[in-house]
Amino acid sequence: MSNWELIPGVGCVSSSWEWFADNNIFTGSRMVIPRIKEKLQKYPQITYTSTEDYLEIPAQSPTGFRVWIQERLGGCTVGFEGWHEEFTDEEEALNCFAFGLSPDCRLKVFRCGGIDYKWQVLHKVDDRWAVDSETGIFVFMFWLHKWQREFQNDIIRAAQAWTLIPPARADRVEWKGKFTLRDK
Repeated sequence: MSNWELIPGVGCVSSSWEWFADNNIFTGSRMVIPRIKEKLQKYPQITYTSTEDYLEIPAQSPTGFRVWIQERLGGCTVGFEGWHEEFTDEEEALNCFAFGLSPDCRLKVFRCGGIDYKWQVLHKVDDRWAVDSETGIFVFMFWLHKWQREFQNDIIRAAQAWTLIPPARADRVEWKGKFTLRDK
């Protein structure tokens, strides 16, 4: 088991985690799903479904959210419920996928008229949750009651012990609101 350290300024559009070690660019062969499956074999308590080009980890608790990845030639899409981001770099996609499984990621879901219409990915900055990115759809029923819910996974912490150094220790890299885990 290795120790991990939070390094600010590195990662994907939404905050990312180097849960997987190799740095590969998509080469046309589908390798992301097998790498995730290999990692998940060590944690039989985590339930998931998969096909050749799609893997989904459903919410593992009532307060959690679904994390999924769809692989295609030239890249893949990582999603947390309705939020999603496109990636052409394999490592960034894996990092973002793993970030969604950690307690350092929250998903805020907005609902109107019984329909989810906006998803915001949040990460912690100075003990406050800050919006990192969002995905939304246009809702015509703007006059109906709106509400929001927040979800948070704790899958990585439950599966493996992690040592996290918060972004405040950004003495090595300039803090730009993005961070990743690096092997010490």
